[in-house]
Amino acid sequence: MFDGSSESGHGNGNGGGEDVRGTVKWFNISRGFGFVMPLDELGDVFVHLSVLRQAGFDAVEEGVTIACRVVQGPKGRQAIEVTEVDRSTAVPVKSDGSPLIKAEGEAFVALVKWFNPEKGYGFITQGEDTQDIFVHIKTLHRFGVEQLLPGNSVKVRVGQGPMGPQVAEIELLAD
Repeated sequence: MFDGSSESGHGNGNGGGEDVRGTVKWFNISRGFGFVMPLDELGDVFVHLSVLRQAGFDAVEEGVTIACRVVQGPKGRQAIEVTEVDRSTAVPVKSDGSPLIKAEGEAFVALVKWFNPEKGYGFITQGEDTQDIFVHIKTLHRFGVEQLLPGNSVKVRVGQGPMGPQVAEIELLAD
């Protein structure tokens, strides 16, 4: 049973299918879909963004528990209606299972060197003769940043990532 922090969606009312509960394996809003690992272990369930939106949700984070109506589609199981979302179960890890980057030190202003949304990452810089700082798209999503363009000014806090300095917190500044 879901706890008090869950939210009920207002699904599309389609009948049929089976009720399934599971956790979000991953969901990519830019691709418009993701997958849920169901508790019944009968195979992952495809979840399209349109089904989430019909239920009143714009996205779901990794680890979130959802309840949905599922049918067998041409390529496997797929959700036709999301009926409940419990965000309290979201896990604060990146999709590769590594922990979130912990911010260290004070915030500072930097410039976007480049960012590729299809690859999901880019780099910022404090200027010549300084080490570039890696920024991941999931960090942007967590802080409500839609996109980064070369030359954008950002205010960041950095932590130590697996390959060196990595943005842990980011705010897009007005240019």
